[in-house]
Amino acid sequence: MDANLINIFYTDKDWIVTTNQNGKTKITARNENELHEETKNFIEIEDKKPETTRENYVFMKTKIARLFISDIHCAVKSDDYFKFKNVLFAGLELFGTVTSAYVHGDYNCVVLDDGTSNIICLFKKYIADEAKIHCDKKLQNFYSALKNDNTDSLILKVAIMMKKNTRDVLSKVPRLTEINIGDTVRIVGKLSEYNNKKYVFINRFNLDNSNQGLEDNLKQLLDLKYRLHKIQAIVSDVPPPGVSILKPLMGVDPNLSSNLETFFTMNYPSYELLFSVEDKKDPAIEIVNTLKEKYPKVDATIYTGGSTVGVNPKINNINTAYEASNYDLILISDSGIRMKEDTLLDMVNHLSDRTGIVHQMPFTCDRNGFAATLEKIYFGTAQSRIYLAADLLGTNCHTGMSTLMRKQVLEQQGGLKKFGCYLAEDYFIAQCFLDNGWRLAISSHPALQNSGTCDVHSFQERLLRWAKLRVAMVPLLILLEPLSECMVIGFFAAWSTSYLFKFEPLVFYLVHILLWFMCDWILLSIVQNGSLPFNKFDFIIGWLFRECSGPYLFLLAFMNPAIRWRNRMFKLAWGGLAQEINPRIKC
Repeated sequence: MDANLINIFYTDKDWIVTTNQNGKTKITARNENELHEETKNFIEIEDKKPETTRENYVFMKTKIARLFISDIHCAVKSDDYFKFKNVLFAGLELFGTVTSAYVHGDYNCVVLDDGTSNIICLFKKYIADEAKIHCDKKLQNFYSALKNDNTDSLILKVAIMMKKNTRDVLSKVPRLTEINIGDTVRIVGKLSEYNNKKYVFINRFNLDNSNQGLEDNLKQLLDLKYRLHKIQAIVSDVPPPGVSILKPLMGVDPNLSSNLETFFTMNYPSYELLFSVEDKKDPAIEIVNTLKEKYPKVDATIYTGGSTVGVNPKINNINTAYEASNYDLILISDSGIRMKEDTLLDMVNHLSDRTGIVHQMPFTCDRNGFAATLEKIYFGTAQSRIYLAADLLGTNCHTGMSTLMRKQVLEQQGGLKKFGCYLAEDYFIAQCFLDNGWRLAISSHPALQNSGTCDVHSFQERLLRWAKLRVAMVPLLILLEPLSECMVIGFFAAWSTSYLFKFEPLVFYLVHILLWFMCDWILLSIVQNGSLPFNKFDFIIGWLFRECSGPYLFLLAFMNPAIRWRNRMFKLAWGGLAQEINPRIKC
């Protein structure tokens, strides 16, 4: 090392960055073939290369993550990777708009903005010349003035110097691509960090001429409105309030244990788990006891037997646990829901002064098979479209599979048992809150349904049951709901344009279906917040099946209003009141 060394201000397994009394910055590489000749124009290079041993040499692995840029800035370095939440990655795939471009030394710099934040992306200048990137002249002159400056531009220079294998990696950038400021681009590259500032060294980029540009813009708009997949920061030093979590259980499926375990590992300071099981011999009790032994510090209690307060089996099952709950916030969560570590905190953060209920938009985990694909398509398109629109308009579209509510408000209306006369208790609870001046809010995180059994028939029966409930609760939907279906509204629109404007109805109908299909693909991608577990062909088949079967299921619901729920039968009166057919007698 330099005898005049006065400061070591960066070191890792690959590099040592130092300064001496003359103000020169020196870079020492720990491994061979790390330095490029052109970096000597920027920084004085230390010739000595410390020896490396087999023990401290780590092979680089390739991991590609698709994240918002704001999330990238929150990532922390972990050895050869960056870590964001539970994701380790080195490579990135980014979509965004080029807001500026300039040349810095032998590198071309592009500032990419995806609507959440921006980041500097770099690649070799000779490739930029071939790619015809139009630079921002003002920024170009500014950075040219900093070329020989060892202070202001030092961070960027060191970041450039520390990139390994630049020439080989960056040769993948396509030639003869013309990029202007304002273009939407796709970038794949490697994330690097120096002095707490992050940069992306581009491996590949291309102009986005597909629907991804539109998808990204819509993603920004929806993200700004609904904050999907975003975590609200706590603005108060006061710890968040305690939450009582009610989990009704009945029977066991292959995913029950892993689903329940996610509630034992949540990142939340104070909560209790109250499991409700109707049958004392239910095998779900054994699973809960196993988890209680595995996580003894979690406050978890099992309630068996339930209490009959109405016809609703779910209310009957959880009412005892509800009355025994210790906290003012109640989370009712179905057994098939899988919880992320920070979801409960996010839901509590959405509880403003006049917000009485925070609920999760229904969605599904990634699973295999056509039935799982069909479920994800339905919840990511038809269901989420209505859900988000209802939230925007402030109307009631509340589902009770995962919902956080204020117990005090519920008690003022008679408690949970008041809603035992309805099968769709979630709708009527939410309506009661709205009628008393409270607001509803949607969590940033969708509810991840992860049932261990999944088949098309069961899913269709589930949709049929929901349709019957909607018709009974809001009879006006008999006329309005079919018009929300792609095939039905498209037929009437094609007929209308043909009658009024003499336009070819078949052409109009096919274009209508195509546009609806594209919008649904975009919406599903937004809700998924990552790569989908199926290809576009699977999506086409599943989407067509869902859109064609939707009107048929609604017609069946209208013709036969009786509802089967597990092993019980119910009939509904107008307004949603339910009566069990041949009720069971409990001894």
